[in-house]
Amino acid sequence: MKKPKFHNGRPIIQPGEIYEIDGTDYKVITATSEIIDDNPNGLSMTELVYWLVNVETKERKYMKKSELVTKFKDN
Repeated sequence: MKKPKFHNGRPIIQPGEIYEIDGTDYKVITATSEIIDDNPNGLSMTELVYWLVNVETKERKYMKKSELVTKFKDN
């Protein structure tokens, strides 16, 4: 459908927008964080993830921001 706008070489991904990813239209539902390194000493690392819904099939999936940025830069 459409591609995101870029600012300083990074895509601006907005919830509610519909983007074409790998030839399929996905609507961004929301963004949240996922724990990627849980340290028992109390210091944890997180990464931003986006929840997406396929516009045609209504199937939901989530994608890490780093993966999503790579897909937009490849196109």
